[in-house]
Amino acid sequence: MICYLSNAAPHYRRAIFERIDREFDCHFYIGDRVAGIGAYMDFRSLKGFRAEVHNAKLAGSLYWQQSVIRLAFSRYDRFLIDGEPICLSTWLLLLILRLRGRPVVLWSHGWYGDEGILKQFLKKIFFKLAATTLLYGDHARNLMISRVFDPARLVCIYNSLDYDRMVRLRVAMAIFSGDPIGGIEPLPLADSVEEPQKEKVVRTTKVRYYTTLFANDDPVILFIGRIQPSKKITLLIDAWSRLNREGQPCNLVLIGGQITENTNISDDLTKHYGYSRDGNRGHTDPLPSVSSTVLQSPGSDVRESDMDSGSGTLFPEIPEALKERLWLTGPLYDEARLAPLIYHADVCVSPGNVGLAAIHCLTYGLPVITHNNPARQGPEFEAITPGVTGDFFREDDPEDLYRVIKQWISISVERREEVRDLCYKTIEARYTPQYQIRVLKEVMNRQTN
Repeated sequence: MICYLSNAAPHYRRAIFERIDREFDCHFYIGDRVAGIGAYMDFRSLKGFRAEVHNAKLAGSLYWQQSVIRLAFSRYDRFLIDGEPICLSTWLLLLILRLRGRPVVLWSHGWYGDEGILKQFLKKIFFKLAATTLLYGDHARNLMISRVFDPARLVCIYNSLDYDRMVRLRVAMAIFSGDPIGGIEPLPLADSVEEPQKEKVVRTTKVRYYTTLFANDDPVILFIGRIQPSKKITLLIDAWSRLNREGQPCNLVLIGGQITENTNISDDLTKHYGYSRDGNRGHTDPLPSVSSTVLQSPGSDVRESDMDSGSGTLFPEIPEALKERLWLTGPLYDEARLAPLIYHADVCVSPGNVGLAAIHCLTYGLPVITHNNPARQGPEFEAITPGVTGDFFREDDPEDLYRVIKQWISISVERREEVRDLCYKTIEARYTPQYQIRVLKEVMNRQTN
């Protein structure tokens, strides 16, 4: 019997949680909330669910999971625990379980590469208390091996989203993408279409989807994620503006809500785009555009502690002529609405760090551009192969970002479809719940500590 203690159950982990629930004899103890998560899955639907755990905030980013120490004295013979050194109760659990001879598998980001001496020292102690550490990427594993960790105890499990559903959505779009689907309306038949033989899929281009929205056939650049200082959206908007000024017309779609201290999305957009407080100027056109989209603020589910530090606007001034080429959707979590926006774009650009957005986009065949500093990246940056499934630009270099974006929005339709297939193959190789389950089965069957 496995005890799985998680700090939270974000909505994007639903597929892997449900697979673990089906394929393992496992009980779930799940934290109630952590900073930085906007939407959660219904973890009470898991047949193995046993309890919701309160994450009690301590000083700074430290927290303690209440009432979990008793699990160390329970009948469970194996433990799977989210490996966050900032969770102090996990330290005590690791110590007790090691003394009791119960193997613990940590599921963690591991090393980033920017740790100072003290943090490195503490992390070494923390991770060496576990029998095995599951890591989201090879970069972290290589860093840990260089710090004298046993390679046999470091296993890459990578990351995943709801792959099966996303494949059904993209197959449906390949067949029905010519249908008018009204901006962000759900894709007709998306979840009911069986995957056809590959030769029966008729490829289409983004023109038939975004042309209606922007009233032009120009390339579409997309960003998806929380709009906050660490994402450096200003770099993207400046590059997009320059491309349009210098004879490379293109459109920009920003998907996500804005999170920043002392500023909310309504304030910024009122200043720069003339929106009223409700964000829609009274327009009711069912096809959203930059002049009719209802823009959402972070909402009651985002706490002050979730916000990045810093102040000021995240959006530079934009010329009036370009406003009709910009669409801010606000926060979106419905996959049927996200799928066509991603599938029909030309390139995703994340000027700051990129995480699961890379997996999200590559699953729909969309190449991803982000910066080249792995110490300031999410582990999913490894899914990007330069010139194949996206590219890297020199961190914080606007000239290099402009150059890389220009290259990618200039590729031919034929090359774009080749890239789409390469993106699919990258995800299929190891960024799926199926792959993660195979790794988990191998690791959880180990009985040594």
